[in-house]
Amino acid sequence: MGPDSTDDEIHEAFTILDADNSGQLDVNELAKVIPAIMPDTTLDTLHTMIRRYDKNYDNQLNLNEFTRLIKGGIGRDVVYRDVLMTEYD
Repeated sequence: MGPDSTDDEIHEAFTILDADNSGQLDVNELAKVIPAIMPDTTLDTLHTMIRRYDKNYDNQLNLNEFTRLIKGGIGRDVVYRDVLMTEYD
């Protein structure tokens, strides 16, 4: 999952992560997947990510906010990390 992910792929991932079917992802739901993508991620980092993309200030991410996170935030960071690891490995 990265900046080139389709809206359908992001929606599917969001639905899977939204364990309580609230329509929102909280830090605990994100904590189940983000460390697999970014292994050194801490809870503090997750809170920072949520604050950065949480436009309605409810400390959770709705689908639109999660989409921005994937396409512009973590997705970009993961692709950048993978490119660096490939080029300098």
